[in-house]
Amino acid sequence: MSKTRVNLFSASLLPPKQRLTFTRLAALFGLIILLGAAANGLLWYQNQQLQTQLAQLRTQTQTAEQQRDGLQLKLQQHQADAALQAQVTEQQQELRLKTLLLHELKQREQLKSVGFTEKLQELADVSDGKIWLTRLRFDEQALRFEGYSDKPAEVPAWIGRLSQTESFKGKSFASMTMERGEQQPLAFVLTSELGEATK
Repeated sequence: MSKTRVNLFSASLLPPKQRLTFTRLAALFGLIILLGAAANGLLWYQNQQLQTQLAQLRTQTQTAEQQRDGLQLKLQQHQADAALQAQVTEQQQELRLKTLLLHELKQREQLKSVGFTEKLQELADVSDGKIWLTRLRFDEQALRFEGYSDKPAEVPAWIGRLSQTESFKGKSFASMTMERGEQQPLAFVLTSELGEATK
């Protein structure tokens, strides 16, 4: 018995099996389109939100600019009252002068208080019991001493000691009067101004 058929078929001759079929390709393309549409929708929504915020900011900016322009216009139109401004300036100057005057008076009062105490202390230092004062007056311009002494020579000696003190150094006396009553100590008046001795 003879063979009349020859089997030439081989599995290697078959085309390779495709993993990416038309159905899968169509499904993948549809998924890509769906994701793109979703992303596009999300971007559109965010863009709308930004556009709304931008419009609100523009409105607020325009309102603020209008308010600013209105205030600037009012400021330019506002005119200060000249009489009121002059009155305020005058009161400010008066207040400044009064403040300076008060400060100066306080300083003088302090100096006067300290100087008066020092002068009294120096008068006490030069006293030797032979001169006693009954009345005295001294300020920056004038000196006047009234008192008694046993002997006329004691008065010039007392003046010499007084001229050595810090407060009375360089002071000069313009007139001096002496008078002795019957059985009375010698009364004297010593002043730095002419005509003061008789007062």
